[in-house]
Amino acid sequence: MSRRPVDAEPIRVTAADLAADLSRLCLENRVDLVGAVSLPSALHHEDRWWDYLAEGRHGNLDYLAHEPANRVDPTRRNPWARSLLVFGQRYTVGWPTVDPDPSAGGPPGPPDDPWTGRVARYARGLDYHDVFLKDIKAVVAGLAERWPDLVAFPATDTGPYLEREWAWLAGLGFLGKNTCLIHEKLGSGLFLGVAPTNLDVEGLPAGQPQAEPLY
Repeated sequence: MSRRPVDAEPIRVTAADLAADLSRLCLENRVDLVGAVSLPSALHHEDRWWDYLAEGRHGNLDYLAHEPANRVDPTRRNPWARSLLVFGQRYTVGWPTVDPDPSAGGPPGPPDDPWTGRVARYARGLDYHDVFLKDIKAVVAGLAERWPDLVAFPATDTGPYLEREWAWLAGLGFLGKNTCLIHEKLGSGLFLGVAPTNLDVEGLPAGQPQAEPLY
């Protein structure tokens, strides 16, 4: 869509029906995980976000301090939204498990060492902002075939969302001591994306992290 709607009628769906459609669509479009959070919903660690900004820990990332309340409440920009879909896509598939230097800025290797040895894994391929966003949009388009009045605005690290916190609430993983979201089988090598929608999903736990995602 070219603009955000002023209002959108909620679409009543069950978590089981949504999960069934997502299982098929995600498999077809390379999305590894997806969950949903009912909106509005309070973030359990919201105080840490405000402390982070107040202490200036965002450095020169000034955009983080622009309308920061929008990041903890997607309904401020999208008052019609009834749920937030949260997507996860692996970026470590295909890399050797013995990779000696999977992080950016590592020490230089021998002259014949490939350049990938000193570049973060997530940055070694195509731009995930484009690739992952295309995959999410394909999933959303599939949902719209089932529910034609669906309104959704996908974003991959380009919108005002605290994706990690929403992913935790949606059941995509747990929050590790390293501050990463960690899935018990897929690890922490995940891109995260979200999409506020007008799907009013019945069967989601209110205000508590889910035990597992919808897919």
